[in-house]
Amino acid sequence: MYPFLRSIIDARAAAEFLTMSPPPPPPPPPPPYEPLPTQPVRNDNDCAACNRQPLNHLTQPHYHTFQPHHHHHHHHNHHNHHSHNHGHTTLTLLHRPPITRNTVYVRRSTTFSLCWFLFFLVLISTILSLFWLALPQLDGYARRLERIRRRHEQGVAWSAPLQGSCLRSGVREYSATLRNYQVDSYWKEACETTELFIHGREVYPKRCELSFGFMQSFFFGFVIGHWEIDFGETSCTPIWSSLVDEGCVAYLRIELEPNKRRFSARLLNVDQPDQWDVMCAITPAEIQGNSRMPHFCKNQGILGMWGYWDTFDQTCSAF
Repeated sequence: MYPFLRSIIDARAAAEFLTMSPPPPPPPPPPPYEPLPTQPVRNDNDCAACNRQPLNHLTQPHYHTFQPHHHHHHHHNHHNHHSHNHGHTTLTLLHRPPITRNTVYVRRSTTFSLCWFLFFLVLISTILSLFWLALPQLDGYARRLERIRRRHEQGVAWSAPLQGSCLRSGVREYSATLRNYQVDSYWKEACETTELFIHGREVYPKRCELSFGFMQSFFFGFVIGHWEIDFGETSCTPIWSSLVDEGCVAYLRIELEPNKRRFSARLLNVDQPDQWDVMCAITPAEIQGNSRMPHFCKNQGILGMWGYWDTFDQTCSAF
């Protein structure tokens, strides 16, 4: 009976073994370790390395690594391999990275930033130097404004302007005295910075002078300002009267000035203190359709200032 049961069990085990799936294949073995290309460092004790070329590890960045040893089952072979490599060190060279477009851009950006930094440094230094040089002028200007403010608070002003004579056509001179002002070393500044209204306009003196006088046995000084007003002065616009034909005139040197006829006229719209000679010389008259200045002027006292014109006339013959 036992042999029969044993045969049945063996048959069932054989059937199960045939129906079983095959086991999965084993994983592939790892790739063998491949170290980086290395060069042995020359050792003075190694005579075989004396003829090798020198390494460039002194000029290029590098670091030292030791080559790992493979563990073999045969300790004797491992010992022999270690004995052959005794006295050698494994050196792995680290090469410089190649110069790329990004590297060039970074270098240019650094140079550009340095140039801008130097430019702004020079600019700020120049501004500070100019400010330092202009500091005395700014301080003087501030002091001048303070003196002007104090004079206004003290009521320093001009007296009523005195009308002077006509200096030239359309220009009259005025003068005034500075009031409520104690003469000091800044008298000219006080004169030039104090305004006066003439004909509704704000004007400043053209020239200033310092005068001295006595009053009740007291010696004092005062400032006088002078103006030359060239607007609103219709009374300083002289005109000529009607021309007077004085006929032909004779000269001592007839050959140089033949055929001359003389006209004369009186200068009007001028006052006695005015500069008649100047007003006469610059005031033109209409002579034979042309505007001409007088050849000469003559003051005839109560008859006034007269101007004379000599013109060419063929009817005047030399005699």
